[in-house]
Amino acid sequence: MKLTVFKIVYLMLISIIVVSLIAELYLVLNRYIVNRKVRQSTMVKNNVFTQYDRSNWETLWEIPGIKYRANSIFEGMIGQEKMVVKINSHGFRAKEFKIEKPKGIYRIICIGASTTFQGTTNETTYPALLEKILNKKYPNMHFEVLNFGISGSHSDFWVSRFADLFKFQPDMIIQYNAVNDITGLFLSKQNNPCTDKNKLLLLKALHASFLYQKLFPLNPASMDNCFRLTFQNFNRIALEAKSKGVEYVVGTFAAPDYSKADESVKAYLDYHVQTTWGRAKYYSTYYHLLARFNHLLRDYARQVNMNLVYVDTSVTDPDLFTDMCHMNSKGIEKMAYTFAEGVSRIIDKKLSIDPPIHEEKAMLKVIFNYS
Repeated sequence: MKLTVFKIVYLMLISIIVVSLIAELYLVLNRYIVNRKVRQSTMVKNNVFTQYDRSNWETLWEIPGIKYRANSIFEGMIGQEKMVVKINSHGFRAKEFKIEKPKGIYRIICIGASTTFQGTTNETTYPALLEKILNKKYPNMHFEVLNFGISGSHSDFWVSRFADLFKFQPDMIIQYNAVNDITGLFLSKQNNPCTDKNKLLLLKALHASFLYQKLFPLNPASMDNCFRLTFQNFNRIALEAKSKGVEYVVGTFAAPDYSKADESVKAYLDYHVQTTWGRAKYYSTYYHLLARFNHLLRDYARQVNMNLVYVDTSVTDPDLFTDMCHMNSKGIEKMAYTFAEGVSRIIDKKLSIDPPIHEEKAMLKVIFNYS
């Protein structure tokens, strides 16, 4: 009897293993077929960060991932659109400016990674558009909004750059970071700062499987301790800014709404997550992690009284994105519009002006013709 039970259990285990291997093979082959189609799609061809990897941008870098080469230029075609990147004498993708802030200027510095750096020209980045919005809305003020975005940077990168930031005498700092922290640090295959090393080895093996990730997606709450590391970095910059009389604003992080994406877009997003970020096999995994990140960031911002702009609820339409985090020109415009609303609330408070919200939005609608 015991031998029979043992045989049954043994056969069941073997069957489960065989079925699992067959299912895994099916998912791998299916992904291979789907990815072949995706690689030929216009979505890939129109994505600058897919068409040009870091080696293609080498003319821009003085120290890859850390500092751009002063006065460098990059030009290339992205689909049917020309992209031009110009780095100024200070090593930033911004117009020329003086280190010592001219009298009468309200200077805003925008920090972040490629999602701050992004734009087909310097004039179509969100900081450049934000400058235009604010100068039109406040004709009696002179705003200078500077793009300090460094592609590939994490939130802790900016904590180590206090001297570089404040020597330029900003009146306000706007930060937009998340994706590189979540995927480059917290989901990385090694050097994860908030996961037990032995547990990480097991997770690495399990998460290499398409089947495992489909059946047992990562629980977003399991990353809470990791997310708090990013929030603490935000707060360290906020406190440093406050000590110097500088306003600090942070944005929640936007991504294409998974529920609104059609199957072809979901396939492309899966492809982008898998080929760009490594461990995650499905975009849905990242999407739910980011939703948790933004939810906790809201709570944290209320606790420490941090200025927060809800980019994640404003820029959601998949048609505004070129991949899981980067935006096309329409998305960048809407991002600038969203930050303009947040900045305006701070400026109006400083000027002791408290216009009705509908008037503020009406003025911005005129500027960018948004409905």
